[in-house]
Formats: sequence, C-alpha cells, structure tokens
Amino acid sequence: MPTDQEVPPTTDKAPDWWHRDHPTFTAITGFFTGLAFVIVVPGLFAAILNWIFE
Repeated sequence: MPTDQEVPPTTDKAPDWWHRDHPTFTAITGFFTGLAFVIVVPGLFAAILNWIFE
C-alpha cells in the first residue's frame, strides 16, 4: 500500500438494536444469569456446609 494514500478512520457504529435493546439479548442474558445462579448458589451452600462441618 503506498504511503501517500491514507485510509480515513472509520466511524462505523454498531446498529442501535445490537446490544441492550435487542429482545434476544435480554432473553439470553436472563437465561445465562439463571443458569449461573442455579449452579453457583447451591455450590457455595455446599462448600460452606462442608467447611463448617468438616
């Protein structure tokens, strides 16, 4: 690429619906939050009980 040709900086912006306003984003976020909650909370509870009654 010749140095005398400069590439203008792109100011492309993601579509407005891409992140938080998209309905799929909300559903997937809720799903993975619930999944983490179901895995982490009982695991922590079991770990605390194991630590206390060891």
